[in-house]
Amino acid sequence: EALGALTVLFVLGRFAGIVRRKVADPNVIRIYLATLGLGTAYGMAISVISVFLTARGYRETDIGTLAAWFAAGIMVTAIASGTLVERLGAKTVLVVALFTYATTVALFPFAPSYRAIAALRFFDGAASVLVWVASETILVARARREIKAYVTSVYGMSIAVGYGAGSLGAFLAAQVLPNERVFLVAGALSAMTGLLVLLRLDKSSD
Repeated sequence: EALGALTVLFVLGRFAGIVRRKVADPNVIRIYLATLGLGTAYGMAISVISVFLTARGYRETDIGTLAAWFAAGIMVTAIASGTLVERLGAKTVLVVALFTYATTVALFPFAPSYRAIAALRFFDGAASVLVWVASETILVARARREIKAYVTSVYGMSIAVGYGAGSLGAFLAAQVLPNERVFLVAGALSAMTGLLVLLRLDKSSD
């Protein structure tokens, strides 16, 4: 298992080097890092959410319907996402969305009722779609024409790798922390990605 993990890390490291050389834009790389961090936060939260809610006595149907609230947040916010990015700038929207997600996931274990949990999932979805739209806007704007498809495909890979890392992180964290703390770790990680974008992403990315 250790050899397999080292092999995966080696392959990812080599691939990261190839991407850095081909893209040659530090702001695009920063978007990838932020996406990787956010994907890891997603993976951690999703890995423990059903276990956490079951332990609190919620029914499977209650847990299942939370996906609808998440989807509703995406759908409602997606309608206005383009206008928000155009008026406020992609970087501003991305920073606000990352901190919003950090807040919603950190508040999750403190939600006193199903309604509160559903509201948090709604804002979770809203923040997520704003992250996606703002990030992709920046990537497409900054990428050279001949590598636009490549740049966006690596963005998708960054999310996927983050999900995998988050699932593993949640498993390891659950060995030493209660599930409530895992949500806090995910929130802190998302907040760190927000700081990365706020402090390191060039404003010209808008």
